[in-house]
Amino acid sequence: MSVDGLATSWELPEKTAKYSEPLEKEPVLFPFNSLPMAIQEYCHELSRVTQAPVEFSSLVCLGVISGCISKGAIIPNCFRGDSGKPTLQIAAALESGTGKTTVFKLVTKPLNEWCRDETARHKKEILAPLLCRIARLQGEIGQKQKDALRCDAPERRELLIRETENLQRELREAEEKAVLPTYLAEDATLEALVQLLANNGRVGQEAVFSYSDDARQALRVLLGKYSKTGNIDDNLLVKGFSWSPHQQHRRTDGGSAMLSAPCVPLLWLIQPDLLTEMIGTTALTESGFLQRFILEEIEWPVERYQDPGEFCPVQRAAWEGLVYELLGHYRMLERPEEIQTSPEAKELLLEYRNSLVPLVNDPNELQDIRSFAQRWAEWAWRFALNFHIIEHRTQAPRLPISVETAANAISLAKYYGHRKVVILTGSRIDRKNAIKAKILDKARSQSSLKARDLILCRIVKNTAEARLHLDELCAENILIKREVKTPGGGPISTQYHLVNRPFATLQQT
Repeated sequence: MSVDGLATSWELPEKTAKYSEPLEKEPVLFPFNSLPMAIQEYCHELSRVTQAPVEFSSLVCLGVISGCISKGAIIPNCFRGDSGKPTLQIAAALESGTGKTTVFKLVTKPLNEWCRDETARHKKEILAPLLCRIARLQGEIGQKQKDALRCDAPERRELLIRETENLQRELREAEEKAVLPTYLAEDATLEALVQLLANNGRVGQEAVFSYSDDARQALRVLLGKYSKTGNIDDNLLVKGFSWSPHQQHRRTDGGSAMLSAPCVPLLWLIQPDLLTEMIGTTALTESGFLQRFILEEIEWPVERYQDPGEFCPVQRAAWEGLVYELLGHYRMLERPEEIQTSPEAKELLLEYRNSLVPLVNDPNELQDIRSFAQRWAEWAWRFALNFHIIEHRTQAPRLPISVETAANAISLAKYYGHRKVVILTGSRIDRKNAIKAKILDKARSQSSLKARDLILCRIVKNTAEARLHLDELCAENILIKREVKTPGGGPISTQYHLVNRPFATLQQT
């Protein structure tokens, strides 16, 4: 094979041991028993009636619970001075026709009903009096302006002008509050979502739950459907996971807004082709969007079906009661309640985070996806907060998160970490192929290679990663590794060259 042939036709073998090893060390079975009992019982009933895999129904339930809590609770100072938040962002991929919409409707039914009832209540009890007040203020302002124009006494005119300004200030405040809160959003541009968050912040929480049983359109918007440049626009969703400040400035009226801490829980059901597109969009990784997302591809086997009878009214009522109680308390709080963690639970959660350190630093393990793996411990904190609130509901702030809850949260974080690795396997192999192709191009252009050459060319990030790829090419009999003495008695230099490149040329460099 020629040197040119090596650089153009080389392919990574189908089996990549370096990537399969971490998978074997992680749990592969869904830890259903780690979930709060309220979710287990409801998902058992969903499975009986709809045949839905518990991996799917559990994920939908978790997404809905996160949306119910929104900005109602935090764990203060959980890690590096930041608070633990309940916000989850989830995308589950299933083939069309599996029955995902049926499950989605059953799980979200009480959420939709609560939002409808709360909107009607807000319109009647808050918005209607505000509109009356606005009409009264507008009338008073108009009358005082007329009186000021007709008044001949300077002091009286000045008084009327000051009163008018005070009334106008009061009118602006009333108009800002005279909006209906939007709790749910499905098909909205990110600019519109900013406005919804800003409006919600004036009358309550700066939060919107983005959910859809068919999020193709939502994903198209994210990938730049309405962008003039075609670039992705995920900045708001990234900040909505972390509750980071966000500013939007537009020329159009009402297009600008300043958000202090937007919260965007997210639950999207998509088809497998969209999951592939998301993984293949490099910009979503560079922005940190995909790292935050819990990604799952659900296998829903086709089975024979027999009429299971009616949905258990007890289980339906229990789920509806949980959703209504969390929405009525946590979703309506102006400031999040603080939930403490027991010392044993905090130690366990920190131990899990520290157990990932050697893996993310090892080029043979997870170093190439370290930005993904470093989110798994954060997921564990968020699962623990959600689990604790599901278990104790409105009493959750009065009790610390237990070590058992922390252990269950870690089990689920490990599972979704494993699933993330599985889903990313193809893109990891593609990246590895691209790196090795660049190394071979570099090897063709010069007589020998050193690890630092790859770092200087920004092909790899560090020496360990460089030597990993170089040594694998040696194992595949594409490169040859030599230890060369530096002239003048200096240290031995490890150098690499193509198999058909004379070593005499190497020694002369």
